[in-house]
Amino acid sequence: SFALDGKLLQTPRVQLAEEVESLNLLPVRLQTWGGNLYVNLNADTEESLESKMIPAPDTLNNWPLETLEVGHHAVFDIHCNWKVFWENYLECYHCPAIHPELSRMVPLYQAGLSTAAIDPSNATLDRVAANIESWTTTGRAIAPAFSTLTESEISVGHTFVEIYPNQYLVAHADYVRQVSLQPISATATRVSAEWLFDPDFLSQPGVDLSPAVAFGTQVLDQDTRVCELNQRGLAAAGDYQGHLIHLEDDLAAFHNIYRQWMSKTS
Repeated sequence: SFALDGKLLQTPRVQLAEEVESLNLLPVRLQTWGGNLYVNLNADTEESLESKMIPAPDTLNNWPLETLEVGHHAVFDIHCNWKVFWENYLECYHCPAIHPELSRMVPLYQAGLSTAAIDPSNATLDRVAANIESWTTTGRAIAPAFSTLTESEISVGHTFVEIYPNQYLVAHADYVRQVSLQPISATATRVSAEWLFDPDFLSQPGVDLSPAVAFGTQVLDQDTRVCELNQRGLAAAGDYQGHLIHLEDDLAAFHNIYRQWMSKTS
């Protein structure tokens, strides 16, 4: 049996040798952020969780993440490599054709601008349309806006944070959706999606979360289809090296980050 810190306490019918410490469980690094627990299997790493966040971790400071509760949780498997999922997430070249509902909600997704070319003074900013409040099937918020948000954070409609290599959060005025990835094999990824709400809102009788859950599920289903098609293409006999275009700046950045990870392990 082992103690909670991983140290070996005793082994039935076995007299332990003096080198008992070598039989302890392997240590891991544990860190908390935003109401979640994060485990790093490399206990000796000097890299912090915050160093893996894009943008900076203070991006979501005004959202009460630690006090939110899960209103809905979905887990499903996608037949694609986890990197294919990230590549799809990081570009919206596919959005007008694959996400027509989302593209009507966020005009930028139809504008054909690269991330690097987005001009904050341009009316086509990365924000929801004027008549949209949140990512729901109706475009309306289903819960009161978090009281700690600024007017800008409410009106922009969505705020994204990526935590590489396996999670991203989309924060809205009325709820937060966090999606976590778990590689299963070279061609399969387990996706866990959670919709987080204020506990006081969830405790109200007759609460209907379906507008938020249905919209987020629809977007994930649409992404699943194209990710799996992409994975099939990678295994095709005629597969060849393609090219990124100006709409895929974030993919190029992800590829560079991945190369850095691999260079540290080689």
